[in-house]
Amino acid sequence: MESKEQGLPNGPDLLAAERLSRQEGSGLTPEALGAEWRLDQLWGKQRNAPPMAPAAALLRSLQATLSIRPGTQPTSLRIHNSVQLGTLKLLFEGPGQLTGRRPLLVFWFEQLEVRLGPWLLIQRVLPKPAEAKLPFFALIASGTNGEERWLAARGRGGGLALWRS
Repeated sequence: MESKEQGLPNGPDLLAAERLSRQEGSGLTPEALGAEWRLDQLWGKQRNAPPMAPAAALLRSLQATLSIRPGTQPTSLRIHNSVQLGTLKLLFEGPGQLTGRRPLLVFWFEQLEVRLGPWLLIQRVLPKPAEAKLPFFALIASGTNGEERWLAARGRGGGLALWRS
């Protein structure tokens, strides 16, 4: 099921934007990505796949969030990916950077945390994956819906995601 909000792109709109970003690049910069993005919609890896409404609804109910902040270097970013059920929160954190013309947001998680409210239950350092296996998002487009922003990207596994901030 596609978003009912006016102004958010639907699957066909995103596929058209993806074709354009493959040809010309998305033009997205680190500054344009800086936000706390909440997952809105998901589509499968097939180009004309229907929306994955149950998976998106589950992740929305778990408050799936992708937070992108500036890093210590001009082209570096800090990435936080989390889900939350009540006061129980699972958080992955690590560095990222934009690479290539499209660009790709390449990242990896250095740390895993599990929190229960204010209490840190588990904190683990995670090994860096091999360069060829680093996760990434191929950035497609971003825009606004009134005062709300949106971001679309295709992940390494092929799924298409739409986030709102």
